[in-house]
Amino acid sequence: MNLFPFWQNILSILSIVSGVAGASLMVASLFSFSIESKKFIEYMKNQLENIMIRKEFLDKLNEIDKKEALKRILSPSNEQFEIFSNIKNYFEETITKDLSLFEYNFKSHSTIDINVRINNSKVYMEEILSHRLYKGKNGYKPIRIGFEKEDSELISAQYILPNGESKELKPDDFKIEKEEEESGFKWKMYTYDVPNLVTTDFITIIIKYIEYGYDHWQLFTHKTIVPSDGIKITMNCHDDLVIKDHMIFDNDRNYFCNIADNKKLLVVSTSQWISPGNGLNILVAKDES
Repeated sequence: MNLFPFWQNILSILSIVSGVAGASLMVASLFSFSIESKKFIEYMKNQLENIMIRKEFLDKLNEIDKKEALKRILSPSNEQFEIFSNIKNYFEETITKDLSLFEYNFKSHSTIDINVRINNSKVYMEEILSHRLYKGKNGYKPIRIGFEKEDSELISAQYILPNGESKELKPDDFKIEKEEEESGFKWKMYTYDVPNLVTTDFITIIIKYIEYGYDHWQLFTHKTIVPSDGIKITMNCHDDLVIKDHMIFDNDRNYFCNIADNKKLLVVSTSQWISPGNGLNILVAKDES
């Protein structure tokens, strides 16, 4: 009987087993050595961070998961929570507000030029507003402009596409609605729905309007409705009108403000982002000096 095939089979099996065992022992030894090294820990940490913070990973999260991720990142410390437990509500409100930014249209290149005059013993402001409005997640939201006084009026408006094509708008193209804020402040709001056919990344909006005041004074009020990448406001006073005072409802350190010596010219500007709800007031009145 030939025993060589038998022993050949046994040697083949032993060779395979020893090969697998040897590789397994080698890998186990490698990991037992690497796990204890700082370089390995740092390597694994960096790899996990790269996976978790990559945009491709975050883009796949739904809105609920994104909110939960932000909660874990922005949650107050245990020390803050012990000092003031209700601070958690503030953080959650901030997260909700920040996530809603995806729904906004943003604007840039924002300017307001104002000429203040007296006509028929009444102060009035001729204003030209211009800005570039960028498309949001769901297209363009309505163009809106509000006035505090009923007799203030919209004169004309237009939006211009990036290729130079423009659409002229008349006051009749706007819906007029009355709105009242929680504070009790009332607005007469003009609203225009941008057609769905407008799909460009941005449009430039130019609006002309007149705001009426009283016999010897008027208060200019501007409040940002959508997030704005900076703004420049220029006010020129004519006749015997002067700028009496102004107030910025924001971090005024971010603003440049210059008033002429004769108080007939005011320039306010900032290159910082302006959040919805922020703005300024300018009081104009007859010069009594």
